[in-house]
Amino acid sequence: MDQPAVVSFPSGRNRKEIPAKIVEASKSGLRIQLEVPVKVGSLVEVKWDASVVTAEARHCRQTGPGTYSIGLKISEVIARGKLRTQSGAA
Repeated sequence: MDQPAVVSFPSGRNRKEIPAKIVEASKSGLRIQLEVPVKVGSLVEVKWDASVVTAEARHCRQTGPGTYSIGLKISEVIARGKLRTQSGAA
């Protein structure tokens, strides 16, 4: 999966949107890639195409220079769209 997305932090004063990439998805969670770390326990809003979900950051680890892998547990689906999968993926 390689789905472009935008991440924001609803509980923060600054609703800045950060470019992200959705790497994996399941019914209960997402794994995204960001250029900034996310504090575990933070509430995150992820938007792509016609979809918006709120989720809690469950883990965050640096995977390279300026690249972080963030595991999210979905708490609410606000708008539902489809995720694009790589061709040939099931």
